Amino acid sequence: MDPATTAIVLIEYQNDFTSEGGVLHGAVAAVMERTDMLANTTRVIAAARRAGVTVMHAPITFAAGYNEISAHPYGILKGVVDGNAFVQGSWGAAIVDELAPQPGDIVIEGKRGLDTFASTNLDFILRSKGIK
Repeated sequence: MDPATTAIVLIEYQNDFTSEGGVLHGAVAAVMERTDMLANTTRVIAAARRAGVTVMHAPITFAAGYNEISAHPYGILKGVVDGNAFVQGSWGAAIVDELAPQPGDIVIEGKRGLDTFASTNLDFILRSKGIK
């Protein structure tokens, strides 16, 4: 692995998913526990930072009222709206403390759906940094 051309993108490592009390935590808690997801990710990110790998965070956030998305969301986005999840500035929308952005990390903004590329500049940043 060449650290200069490698990035790790952490998608939606936010309290509403990762933390007890998060709106959608119950849907993922069993898998997180079984795979030791949070601890394993924390170890990978620590090693990546030591090696000089670019670390990127791609949280999903919405303004109160969810005006950025369809008036009739479905699937996971319906659960987000119904549960009042990932509201900008809320505890639930915050990146989990264990993986909080560090100096040099990049936080991708504008994620409003399931596809991290669709509504963000992730692709532009990856290409401009020479990430393969």
